Amino acid sequence: MLKPDDRIAILMHKGLKGAKGKTGISMLRYSQNPIVAVIDEEAIGDSIVTLTNIDRDVPIAGIQAHSTRNWPCPFWRHFTRALVCRS
Repeated sequence: MLKPDDRIAILMHKGLKGAKGKTGISMLRYSQNPIVAVIDEEAIGDSIVTLTNIDRDVPIAGIQAHSTRNWPCPFWRHFTRALVCRS
């Protein structure tokens, strides 16, 4: 469960410019938590406002391939940790 002060990074590969980003778009639109980044390789450097008409100033970033190469277990086990950043 998210805490009110949890910071969120949303993983949306091909979701901002495609039809697969419904959950991420909903998080951008309705989440009261601070969203620190959207990760979408196809939209790096674009504007959330321009792409979605959602008035949030959130940077769009990508992930370098080598950053996940040495994970000791499958990606899904780290998914929650990647999305919620606790101070």
